[in-house]
Amino acid sequence: MSGPVPRNPYFSDRDALFDGYRTKSNNNASDDPYLLEKQNDEQVASLSEKMKTLKEVSLLIGEEVRSQNSFLNDMEDDMNSTKSLLGNTMNKLGVMMQTQGGSVMWILIIFIFLVLIFVYFYIKK
Repeated sequence: MSGPVPRNPYFSDRDALFDGYRTKSNNNASDDPYLLEKQNDEQVASLSEKMKTLKEVSLLIGEEVRSQNSFLNDMEDDMNSTKSLLGNTMNKLGVMMQTQGGSVMWILIIFIFLVLIFVYFYIKK
């Protein structure tokens, strides 16, 4: 005589709670370690590409900075030589003014003024 099989209240309540679905058979992305590993690998590959791009950009910036520094150094050398040349010229003019007097300076100023007037009328034609 077999009587009714007693029901396990744990399983029946659980089945009722999840509408008969077992949690093991529920395929969530967070439950699949292979899917998580694949997503992780994709993110690592993406970050690796971004790091490679950043490295290339930083190397190009470094090359440009070195080039600009070289250009600025050359420009500084040119400016220093020009400053030296103008300084020497001014010193020579000062010596000439002291030895020759003011008459040479007035002649030079009048000559430059006449040249400028000539250029003005020549261009105006």
